[in-house]
Amino acid sequence: MMSRAHAMRILLTAGVALLSAAVVQAESTSPGLSDSVATDSAESDYLILHEIVVTARRREENAQTVPISLSAFGASTLSNKGIRSTTDLQMLVPGVIFNGEASDLDTTYTIRGQGKAIIGPGLPSVINYINEVPMPSWGSALPTYDVSNVQVLKGPQGTLFGRNTTGGAVLVYSTAPTLGGVNGYIEGELGDYRDQDVQGAINIPLIKDTLAVRLAGDIERRAGYARDITTGQDVNQKHLNAFRVSVLFTPVNWLSNTLVYDHYYSNVNGSGATALTPLQPPINPALAAVVAAVHANGPYTIASNIPGEFRAQLWGVSNTTKADLGPVSVKNIFGYRSTDIYTAGDATGIGAAPIPLSIPQLGLAPNTLGVIVDPISGRKDRQISDEFQLAGSAFDKTVNWLAGAFYLDDAPTGPDYTIEDTYRPTKPSPTTSFIVNKFLGGIWPIGSQADNLYSDQSRALFGNIGYDLSKLGSFVKGVTLNAGYRHTWDTEGLCGNSRPSILLATGRSAVAPYDSMDQCRADAGGYVNSPANPYGPSFSRSARFSASTYTFGIDYKLNDDVFLYFTTRRGYRAGGLNSPALAPILASYQTYAPQTVTDYEIGAHTQWSAGDWRGRINVAAFTGNYDQLQLQATGIFARTLPGVTAANAPSSSALTLNAGSARVSGLELDGIIVPFPDLTIGYAASYLNPAYTSLNVPSFLAPFFNSGPFTGAPRWSYSADVRYRLPTPTAATIGNFYVNADYYHVAQEYQGYALLPAYELTNFSVQWTDIGQTHLDLTMFVNNAFNSLYVQNVFVNNNALGMFSGNYAPPRMAGVRLRYTFGH
Repeated sequence: MMSRAHAMRILLTAGVALLSAAVVQAESTSPGLSDSVATDSAESDYLILHEIVVTARRREENAQTVPISLSAFGASTLSNKGIRSTTDLQMLVPGVIFNGEASDLDTTYTIRGQGKAIIGPGLPSVINYINEVPMPSWGSALPTYDVSNVQVLKGPQGTLFGRNTTGGAVLVYSTAPTLGGVNGYIEGELGDYRDQDVQGAINIPLIKDTLAVRLAGDIERRAGYARDITTGQDVNQKHLNAFRVSVLFTPVNWLSNTLVYDHYYSNVNGSGATALTPLQPPINPALAAVVAAVHANGPYTIASNIPGEFRAQLWGVSNTTKADLGPVSVKNIFGYRSTDIYTAGDATGIGAAPIPLSIPQLGLAPNTLGVIVDPISGRKDRQISDEFQLAGSAFDKTVNWLAGAFYLDDAPTGPDYTIEDTYRPTKPSPTTSFIVNKFLGGIWPIGSQADNLYSDQSRALFGNIGYDLSKLGSFVKGVTLNAGYRHTWDTEGLCGNSRPSILLATGRSAVAPYDSMDQCRADAGGYVNSPANPYGPSFSRSARFSASTYTFGIDYKLNDDVFLYFTTRRGYRAGGLNSPALAPILASYQTYAPQTVTDYEIGAHTQWSAGDWRGRINVAAFTGNYDQLQLQATGIFARTLPGVTAANAPSSSALTLNAGSARVSGLELDGIIVPFPDLTIGYAASYLNPAYTSLNVPSFLAPFFNSGPFTGAPRWSYSADVRYRLPTPTAATIGNFYVNADYYHVAQEYQGYALLPAYELTNFSVQWTDIGQTHLDLTMFVNNAFNSLYVQNVFVNNNALGMFSGNYAPPRMAGVRLRYTFGH
C-alpha cells in the first residue's frame, strides 16, 4: 500500500517538473482571446467567463438573470474539479453541508441551516432531483458520471416545480441523448488504496432526426482506508456499479420524449464509524480507556462487535414529454424510484465498551463490557411521482406564466425495520445469564426490533407569473414583477411496532420483520419467547397536512452586466408521526406539526471589466423566520424515562417534536476573476447567523435535546480555486497544459450535540488536454493534499452514551485519470 502511494506521488512530482520545464522553454505567450462568451459545456481551450444556462425556473435562461441565490456547474467544471462523489459537491458550494444518514448512500444536504435529522422519520428540507424527478430521502445517492450540469438552489422552493421545501434543492441532470451523431467518452482512473474507476458514455442516433440512445456506466473499486481490528475488514472502501440508458424520441419537430433508466448497486464493509474525541462529561474513565486503546492504532482504525455491511440497490425511471404548441408548451415528468437498502455495523466503532447502565434486577453491574449500539436495518420502498406543467407568454412576451400539478406517492414494498441491539453485555455474568434465560426466554429487555413502515403522499397545484414592465415606460425599463402560489396536501402514514426480541446470546432478533403494511396492522400484540416480554398492538395511523405557500419578488436588469432582485417566500415542510405507540409520558408527541418559514432575500448578479481584467460577482443577503421547528430529542432508550420500555421507546431513540421558532440570517458570495485569458480565479463564501427566538421543550426532555447552536450551520465557509493554462507555443499540435488548485474551509459546526472542528481541504491537479490532437486528456491529481483529518458522517450525536461517533473522510489520495472523447 505504501509503495503504491509513494509511486503515485513520484509520478505527480515528475509531471509537475516536466510542466515547469515547458514553461521555462516557452518562447511566446498564448494567443489573444475573443470577447465572445461560451457555454460551460463547450470544450474550449480558453479560460473565459462561462455563461451557465440553468432551468431553475423550468425554462432555459442565463444563471445571471435568475432572481434567486443559486450555484450552477457544467460538465467541464465537474470534470476539471474531479467531482467523483456526492460528498464532493459540498466543496463546490460553501454553505451547503453534506449529511449522510449512516453513509453517503442516503444523501441529504443542509442549506441555510435546514436539512434532515440523520436518524428517525421526517421529510428533508432540501430535496435532491435527478432529471427533474425528486429523489426519496432514503437511497438518494446522486450520480456523478456523465452529468451535464448540477444546480444548487437556496431558500424555500415549490411555486415553480417539484416538491415544496424550506431549505433548497439540488438538481442533477444527466447528459441527454442527441440526434446529431455518434459521440461520447471513456475515462479510467488509478490511484492510492488500489483505486480503480472506469466510466464512459456513448451517444448513438438510431433513426435520423427521430431516435437516439445514450448509454453510460460507472464502475468504481477502492480498498478501504480504515481498518477494523476486530473483524479484520477494510472499511470505507468503494465497490459500486452503475449504468444508465437514455432514449430520445422526436416523431415530429414540436414533440419530444426522453426516457431514462438508471441502476445503482453498492456493497461495502460499512463506513468506519469510530468514537470522536473528546468524550462528553462526565467522562467515564473505563470508557476513556477503551477509546484510547482503539485510537492508539491511528484515527483510521475502528473496532466492531459485528461485521459492517452497507448494501444498496437503487433503480429508477424518468420519462419527460415536451410538446411545443405555439403559444403554450406542455411538459410532463413521470418518475419511479425503487430502493432496497441494508445496513449493519457498530455505531460507536469501539467494540465491547462499558455499558453506562446499572440494572441490579438483571445482574448488570456498572461498566460491564458489552454492546453500546449495534443497529441492523433494512428498507424497501418505491416512489411514484408525476408533474404536469403548462407554460407560455402573453402580451408580446411581457408576461411569462407557468401552471402545474404535482403528485407523489411513496410506499413500502417490503420490510422497513431497525434491530436496535443496545446496552447488551457480550460476556454476561452468570447471574445475568440465569435471569435472562430462565425468566425472559433469552431476550435482552433493553433492545428491540423497531418496524416502521412509512407512506408519504403529496399533491399540489402551483403557478407562477412574471410581468416585464419595460413597455410601460423608460422609467421602469428592465423591471419585472414575479409572483407564485402553491397549495399542497400531504398525507403521512405509518404502521409501526417495537418488539423486545433481541437475543442475549447473539444480539439478533428472535422475530422476523413485517413484510407489508397489512402484516403490520394485523399484529394485535403479544409477547416474544416469554410473557415477561410483552408488546402491544401495532401502531397504525395517518396524518393529513396542508398549506399555502407563495413567492413575491421584483427584479431589475440595469444593463447586460448588472441584475438586481428582491424576493420573499413562504415555505412549508409537512408534519409527521413518531413510532411506535409511545409510552404515556411521551404520548402527546405521537404526531408533530408542519414547519414553516418566511424568508426575505436581496441580491445582485454582476459582471465587470477593468482593462483586460474581467470578472463576475454575485452576492445575496437573506433572513428567514422559522416557526414550529421540527427538532429531535435523541437518546431516549428503554429505562431512560419513567415507563419507557423497549416496546414503547421512540424508534432509533429519536423523538421529533415542534420545539419553537428561529431566525437564520446570512450572506452568500461567489464570483470569478480573469486577469488574463489563461488564468481564472474563482471564489465563494457563506456566512450564517442562526439563532433560536424561542424554545419550548418540557423539562423532562431537556437532557435529550440540543438547545445550543443549529445543526449543520457553520458560521463561515469559503472556497477558492485557480485554473491556469501554461503558455505553450505548440499547443495546437501537442495540446494544452493546465494547473488547478482548489481550496475549501468550513468553520466548526454542530451535528446534533456533536461539535465538529473546523477543517480545510486543498486539492491539486495538472492536466494535459487533447494530447497530440488525439482527444486524450491526462490528469494527475492529489486530493486532500495536506492530509486534513475531518468527520464526514455523524452516527451517534446524543449525550446519552457519553460519546459521539462518526467516520473520517478519506486521507490524502493521489492518482491519474485518462479520458478519451470521441465524436462531436
